[in-house]
Formats: sequence, structure tokens, C-alpha cells
Amino acid sequence: KCSNDIDCPYKGYLNHNKCWGYEYDCKWDRQYSTPACPGDHKGWADFGFVKQQLEEMKVFCEPLFPDDSSLECSEHLRFCQRSRLDTKWMFKRRRYRGYCDFYKDKLNEQADHISPLQSWGPEMRYFTKLTRRPMVEGDCDVIIEKPTFIMKIDAIVNM
Repeated sequence: KCSNDIDCPYKGYLNHNKCWGYEYDCKWDRQYSTPACPGDHKGWADFGFVKQQLEEMKVFCEPLFPDDSSLECSEHLRFCQRSRLDTKWMFKRRRYRGYCDFYKDKLNEQADHISPLQSWGPEMRYFTKLTRRPMVEGDCDVIIEKPTFIMKIDAIVNM
């Protein structure tokens, strides 16, 4: 994507033969950095967790057309990637909705970890299917075009 984007600030890094470590084709010697952590902290030093989450991804909201919503998450909804979702930010509960083929039973099976810091289960179990296409119909107040991370607070040891 960066090579086709004239405003991408990372063009100077495109031809470097490096990777983060969670990519499928990333060899140990090509990683951006090689972690070295002694003792009990050894397992926290690489992207092994990210790679595992990506390998577990399942589709729960499948777009019908290119401009439609999508939602895919790892097991127990611990990590999710979504696009074109209608999101309502309310004080008591966030609401996510999308226009797609929604696999509600499949999502409910995975919404078994509902502690707020454990997964996206508390939010995604209320996901609903829209009857009209919000992007096409102009139903959105704000549209975020760039990739955006929505993160939850986690244990301080993971910061």
C-alpha cells in the first residue's frame, strides 16, 4: 500500500529486507530486532503472540460488496480486525453494527471470554446486522479512512 501512496512517509524503508517477526515469511535473521530477555521474561520478547492471533483469525461478518462491513477475530475475540463498521460510542455500552453476511452463532461461540480486559467479547456479543449499507446510504457522521487501532487498557506488565 505504501508504494502506491504518494504521501506515505515510509517509502525509504520499502526496499529494506527486514520484518517484525509475526509475518509468515519472516526468518529469524531478518527480524528488525532480535530479542534477548533472560529468565522468566523470555516469552514476552518477540511477536509470537501476534503471529498466533493472526493464525487463529475467523470471519464473523463477511462483506457482500467491496464497500461493506467486515469483522474477523482470533479465538475468544481476543484480537479483531474490522472495517466499515457503524460504531456508536455510548457511556454504558459501545455498539458495533455492520452490513454483511453476519455469522451470529459463530461469533456467540467465541464470545466466551467477557472480562473487559480479556477480549472484545463484551462489545462484540452485541454486534448487529444492518439492513442497509451505511457507507453508500450516507448514514455515517464521521468516516475514518486510515487504518486505526482501538486498544483497551491492559495489565501494566504488558505496557
